[in-house]
Amino acid sequence: MKFNLIVPSTDMNSYFYVAYLTKKILENNGYEAKITKKYDKNCINVRIDETISSIYFNRKHDALWTDPPGLRPMNYQIKKLKENDNPEIPHYVTSEYAKRICEEYGLHVNGIIYRPINPIAFCHNIPYEKKEYDVIVIGKKCECDRKRINDCIKLINELNLKAIVVSNIQPNYDHKNIYYSKMGNLSDEKKYLYIAKSKYLLWLSFSEGFGMPPLESMATGVPVIYTDCPAHNEFSEGFKIKTGNPYRIHCYGGWVDKYPYDYEEAKEVVTKALSLSESEYEKLSEKVRNKAEKIYNKTIDEILKFFESLI
Repeated sequence: MKFNLIVPSTDMNSYFYVAYLTKKILENNGYEAKITKKYDKNCINVRIDETISSIYFNRKHDALWTDPPGLRPMNYQIKKLKENDNPEIPHYVTSEYAKRICEEYGLHVNGIIYRPINPIAFCHNIPYEKKEYDVIVIGKKCECDRKRINDCIKLINELNLKAIVVSNIQPNYDHKNIYYSKMGNLSDEKKYLYIAKSKYLLWLSFSEGFGMPPLESMATGVPVIYTDCPAHNEFSEGFKIKTGNPYRIHCYGGWVDKYPYDYEEAKEVVTKALSLSESEYEKLSEKVRNKAEKIYNKTIDEILKFFESLI
């Protein structure tokens, strides 16, 4: 039986990328799979999509693997969400945080499966003395700047760090210390090389349904300087920036939890991270890489068990 991985768009985005990696995992284990935008009655259809819209619009599928991404429904959507939720359809989400959001609104969840990463990330590991950048920032700037790209660039300039910024923003060429790379134009090979050339991933996101860059970074042996908020705090390893109690803001057409943080404290955490000796850094690097490898292996096993259970 062939698997049909249904995504909202076949353009390159996070859902298509997860489907692409999942397709490779399935094919490497002897299964047939394809990626489309439509239900195919001749296949087992697994939708890889955003949680709220998948259920609210009653989209057709045989199983769901969703990521909110930290998105909560509008008040008018809640009743219809509960009505459309079908407990007979297996539904897996990407994090404990995503599970809590679903259950808070009465949506069933069968389990948690992290997002896979490209295993070539583990082939990129550059020793401390050959690092070229202090930090790398990865993320698309959206209407609410969920990744806090502006704060990242401000921090980099105030601390005079050498950095790479991979984003959709317009480069500021006055920032001589920052190398800008356009998001979407990078191969995984190039992205992982940029990460490996950096000492840390600077990740100031105020909430995520999962958060792939921290895990990808750890796979290359690069620790993460991260805000202590979901869902990336479920697995990130490196230097943690404390956050306060969340409040909700409007973004992506719905409500998103925003975890506040102290910007000056974040600068102190970054300074502390960059003060590690070479031996201290290499020890931490090995720790994060080993953790990422364990997560990766567990995720592959869980993906295969999930798909095999549908046959």
